[in-house]
Amino acid sequence: MVPVVLDEVDDSLRATIQNLYELIIQSNDHHGPPTQNAQANSIRSLARNLAHLSNLAAQHSNAANPSSKSSIPAIPPEIIQYVEEGRNPDIYTREFVEIVQKHNQLLKGRADSMARFQHVLAREMKGAMPELEGSVRQIVEATGGKLD
Repeated sequence: MVPVVLDEVDDSLRATIQNLYELIIQSNDHHGPPTQNAQANSIRSLARNLAHLSNLAAQHSNAANPSSKSSIPAIPPEIIQYVEEGRNPDIYTREFVEIVQKHNQLLKGRADSMARFQHVLAREMKGAMPELEGSVRQIVEATGGKLD
């Protein structure tokens, strides 16, 4: 199956928006049977464009080969919600980056604390039970630590 091309989706969306715009104009400036015929044509065209968009979406979601790359990027639902609420999606991105930075700092702090605890525990075990020094050294080195 051919991957969905972003330009094709863009063209189809533009045509759909144009159909909706024409229907709005025709509804506001109604002049009897000629306008009704134009509206019927616009509605048929809108239905074709929506069906085409639906087919493009189905092609994208039912890709036979999951490893094939599509040119349509995946948009997180949270960003779509931000846009629907009239908010700037850049705010979401900034908040997401800040949350990730805080989480990374927290994890780094935990890792550093565990490394210091490992060092102190190994030193104390070596001092209290000298016969275990070889085992303690082996365990510390196997977990990526260093023993003085």
